[in-house]
Amino acid sequence: MTALLQELAVISLALLVSAGAVALLRDRGVLVPPPEMVVEEFVREVSLKRWGPARGHLTESLSERLGPDSLRTWIDAVERRVGRIEAVRGVSFFAGDAAAEAVAEMRATDGSRATLRLPLSREHGLWKISRLER
Repeated sequence: MTALLQELAVISLALLVSAGAVALLRDRGVLVPPPEMVVEEFVREVSLKRWGPARGHLTESLSERLGPDSLRTWIDAVERRVGRIEAVRGVSFFAGDAAAEAVAEMRATDGSRATLRLPLSREHGLWKISRLER
């Protein structure tokens, strides 16, 4: 029985350390997806026409304003400039406590490359894209 209690104590301590990292140290990328991952996943989802999952990466206010037609218009404008997106990689630009920016490095099917910088803000503890630019 004491071995079980020791294991429970270790698990409890690990959970407390994790909670401390999130609350006290204001975790921005260890237990939550970092800004560059959010941007990468968003651009990938939109380029694949997965509107629902893509909207999940937007702030609530931006998501309410943009439906599938708006996202389609946005990605069409991006792909007119870049070409059909084949691959995307997110790169951190900067991150503070409540705001961040990340860059989507995109490669088109014709081999051309382009970048897109997107601002993010923390919402309910998660990084969300707060504005779309082409």
